[in-house]
Amino acid sequence: MHTDPTLRVLIVDDTLVLRELLALTLESDDRFSVAGWAADGAQAIRLVEQDQTDAIILDLQMPGMDGLTALPRLRQLCPDAVIAAHSFDGEALERAMALGADLSVAKGSGLEELLNAIALGRETRRQLQSSEKNNAA
Repeated sequence: MHTDPTLRVLIVDDTLVLRELLALTLESDDRFSVAGWAADGAQAIRLVEQDQTDAIILDLQMPGMDGLTALPRLRQLCPDAVIAAHSFDGEALERAMALGADLSVAKGSGLEELLNAIALGRETRRQLQSSEKNNAA
């Protein structure tokens, strides 16, 4: 795992313009760096099999393997990553949370809100991991 304090984020969305916008937004915020991007769930799985990431922004509706189908495998491969489900569909967001997403963010919400939620989610995960280690000792 890397020691860089920035969160490495994988962007998974079938819309090229949105992937580019998210990448520009992430790179302009010193809390984040782009670990990569994928146009569907299968491509995302291949990427995380090669290199772990700290967070995943996961579109739920995509051609090919959608985000809901990919989510359990992504969670298995990246158990410590913050997974932010991203969709217009409220029911799909609820299903994503049941499948292991940490956050559900409606498309159309502000990008700053999305990034702040990811940063907060990562800090919460770190605190829980630290607490679990202390309790085990």
